[in-house]
Amino acid sequence: MISRTCRFTPCCLCLCHLWSSLQEGAYFVGRKELLSWLNQLFQLNLSKVEEACSGAVHCQIMDCIYPGHVPLHKVNFNAKFDYEYIKNYKILQALFNKMHIPKVIEINKLCKGKYQDNLEFLQWMKRYYDLHYQGQDYDAVGRRKLAMNSHWNKSRSKIQNPTPMTSRSTKKSSQTNHHFEPRMSTLSSSTTNTFATI
Repeated sequence: MISRTCRFTPCCLCLCHLWSSLQEGAYFVGRKELLSWLNQLFQLNLSKVEEACSGAVHCQIMDCIYPGHVPLHKVNFNAKFDYEYIKNYKILQALFNKMHIPKVIEINKLCKGKYQDNLEFLQWMKRYYDLHYQGQDYDAVGRRKLAMNSHWNKSRSKIQNPTPMTSRSTKKSSQTNHHFEPRMSTLSSSTTNTFATI
């Protein structure tokens, strides 16, 4: 029963109810159960929850729940660097916003590959899956292969057909210090091997 003194609109009440349902029981799922669920459902070989820090696994979880709504071809399953992780999480956050899911992803924390942050987010994702997955058939390996091939072909096309640089931008780039290198995650090699088995 809704209290007469409640100031929330019906829409807000629906979101609050969804959020409380997700929170309830979400953080009681253990590490082993989470890894077993992911490995069986998506035919993966995860040994640590931190190996999911690239965001690719989370995107595929949502692809399983909402077929056709996730631009899986944009997801980088071979992500090694922080900036590649961020792109994956932005795809995931955009889907959350589209589906009116009241969850803000703490991207900076997850990209660092810390155990507790990634554990809690996976627990949340598992809870959401349990509440919203309709039981439809899902070819995890086939979907991942199709997405990875599409992503690889797109990257290859960019290399073969680079955007021409103007003389001004060429001059500017020649004066730029080239000592900067993007930071590679310490989990990059293990994360890549996770999807190498498909």
